[in-house]
Amino acid sequence: SLRREINPFMDLIAFLKLCYLFYRINPDIITTHTAKAGALGRLAAFCLGIKKVIHFPHGNIFYGYFNKAGSLFLLKLEQLLSIITRRIIVFTESEKEILLKLGLTRKDKITVLAAGIDPLLPPDKDWIKKEKLSLGIKEGNFIVGMVSRLEPVKGVDYFMLAALKVLESRDDVCFLIVGEGSLRAKLKLRASNHKKKDKIIFTGWREDAGVLMGLMDILVQPSLNEAIGRVLLQAQGLGIAVIATQVGGIPDIVSNGVTGILIPPAESETLAQEIVSLLSDTAKREALAKKGIELVKSRFSWEMMAKGIRQLYKEEVYK
Repeated sequence: SLRREINPFMDLIAFLKLCYLFYRINPDIITTHTAKAGALGRLAAFCLGIKKVIHFPHGNIFYGYFNKAGSLFLLKLEQLLSIITRRIIVFTESEKEILLKLGLTRKDKITVLAAGIDPLLPPDKDWIKKEKLSLGIKEGNFIVGMVSRLEPVKGVDYFMLAALKVLESRDDVCFLIVGEGSLRAKLKLRASNHKKKDKIIFTGWREDAGVLMGLMDILVQPSLNEAIGRVLLQAQGLGIAVIATQVGGIPDIVSNGVTGILIPPAESETLAQEIVSLLSDTAKREALAKKGIELVKSRFSWEMMAKGIRQLYKEEVYK
């Protein structure tokens, strides 16, 4: 009954089930994640009198998702929910500043905990050759890709516009779009009308999306709103040059000109220019990739994150 989309009837059932579950288990600490699940979980904890509630928002939905009225309602709701939340955990300093700027909670309630990833293993050369063949990608072609939900907030429209712009002047690049979402049909239609439509490849949902990144020369994350963009960490860990928008917590994990390229959101022309520039500069791509690997190893290991979470629970248990 706990679903991503808002559904009053199913959301009420989920809330009642959570209340029953918390009553039966009687936990000392409740940890919630994301917007809607976090709201239902925290309300259920409040109704059961559970005071130690830790919330991981994983970004915010106050812009880029809903209209102005909807965003304002959610903002006010989160301000109320923060009163019954003991600690809010964010992954970057930028996220913290956004929460404070929006007046969502007090500074002393926010803890910044660097996100951790389990590094992906690069695919072997035989697999790469076989996968390129199955996708119809010719040897010698560059691959520029994105791995994302195909939704407006992820900026996929701007990725498509940039791809079409790049293809006007280059024949040696393919664009790989990995993921599903409400915009897929629209994007495919736009691509199908282009004379180089075979250069834009939609894989749909793939369980091996992380491995597919190993095919790419550049990974693009053109989001309009993003908490951190974990796919950027995975790509950098694989040694892939990245281009991303300067929104949310992304600047905290991509150092512009050092581990990747940052651009303003919703600027397809700028994105196209940066893609062409990076494709034309092998030395720069390799330098970005090398620094990206170093960054992920030094700051974003899952061991470091696990240690931080363990310390967090210790502090709450003995308060």
